[in-house]
Order: sequence, then structure tokens, then C-alpha cells
Amino acid sequence: MVEEFSNYLNRPPYMSEVQTSQAVINAKELGDAVESFEALVGLLTEGMKDYRPQIRNARSLASQAWGNNIYIDLQIFVEEIREGIKVDEIKDACDDLVEDIEEMILAVGTTMKTEGKVLSVGIYFPSGHNQVSQSRLDMYEEVDLG
Repeated sequence: MVEEFSNYLNRPPYMSEVQTSQAVINAKELGDAVESFEALVGLLTEGMKDYRPQIRNARSLASQAWGNNIYIDLQIFVEEIREGIKVDEIKDACDDLVEDIEEMILAVGTTMKTEGKVLSVGIYFPSGHNQVSQSRLDMYEEVDLG
């Protein structure tokens, strides 16, 4: 299914210009990935003052696939955090999350514009309050993720 969709978008004359990706996940593994994600976010939040430059850099590198900085590739972000922050506890949390992501992802399809720049799933990560969509915040609140 992912391959068919990618092939469809890669047809001329203009669909190949679409910047998108699709990921098929094993929902049974989602809980472990969420748990690891929350652990990493907790560590980054505790040291936000010290880690802000590394987080900004990782976020920038992880958002390049889509040409905007509202969505980022989660695995690229985590790998960049691991490389940028030299704290063993954070490195371990990054390793756990990457392992859980790799177990969760069954397939990733990309268009020509995103090929090689997408490893996993995209997550909503606006860079500032002015980019935050109230409708998205409301949606996350409704599903108890806000």
C-alpha cells in the first residue's frame, strides 16, 4: 500500500513535487514508543536551559524533509539529540526510543522530494507559539494528549 501510494505521487507532471511521506506502524508497539518518548521529553524538559541549542539544531535538521518547520521526522530528531547532547542518561533514552520506533515502523513510503530524508513518522512540533494551531491543540486535548 505504501509503495503504491508513493508510486502514484511520483507520476509526472506534477505529483512528484508533493512533499510527503507515509508510515505504516504496528499499533501494538505504539505504547512502548510513547513511553520512551515521554521519558526522553521529561529529561529534555528538566535540562531545557542547557539543551535549548541542541534541541533547536535537532529540530531544524529533522524538519528539512517537508520544507517547513512545523512537522519533524521523529527518528531523525532523536538521533540528532543523541549526537548533540553528551549526557549518558539522554543517550540511553534516545537509544530506547529509536529502538521502539524501529520496532513500531513496518514501512515508510516517500515521494521523490522526501526520499532519504524521512526515517519514521512525522510529529507536530511548531517552533513558536505563533505557529501553534488552536484547532490542533483542541484536537490533542480531546484525545487527552494536550
